[in-house]
Amino acid sequence: MRRPRLSTLLVIINVGVLLLAVAGVAVAAASLLQRFADEQALARVGQASATARQELTRAGEDALISARLLGERPTLLRLLQANQINELSDFLAQFQQTSQLDGCAVLRNGQVVAASGAALPWLALTAQPPGDDRLLYRAAPADALLQGARADVPGADAQVLVARVLDARFTDALSADLGVGIAIEPASAGSASERRDDLGMYQAR
Repeated sequence: MRRPRLSTLLVIINVGVLLLAVAGVAVAAASLLQRFADEQALARVGQASATARQELTRAGEDALISARLLGERPTLLRLLQANQINELSDFLAQFQQTSQLDGCAVLRNGQVVAASGAALPWLALTAQPPGDDRLLYRAAPADALLQGARADVPGADAQVLVARVLDARFTDALSADLGVGIAIEPASAGSASERRDDLGMYQAR
């Protein structure tokens, strides 16, 4: 049996080395591409979280505007002073539907005088530390987050409250807009119970 010529062996060795080099480059390139894809995915999720947080802030500002508009309505003051509770409830229902809210309420002397929409824990929602009139409340981790606002009624010792329920409808709409699944949850297990009205206590992921 003839031994391969030295030149043939050198060619085979060179081809083998070349193939190994190409394989190494391919593996390195695949690793770099995977890392780039991971970084892109993380950046996308981070951007989606920031956008969702901006939406929460904007929704809170909209709720505060709605509460102030409701509190300044002359019809509301007139019905409240006349103690026409049924008519006041109808007025709240109309305002709620027009403003696309989940609920409205009027409180006087710490009691709910009239309300419309979903049966919400109005007293718990208002039992937040004084300060910002924008409110957040979640009774339990499994419950939907309530985002609302309160405003005084000029000329009456009363307050109005408005609220939206940030449930699956809200997060599903955000997820569809952003192309990333969104959920709203407490940033930490303890902080949510200490101060539920602070938006910083919640994160979108």
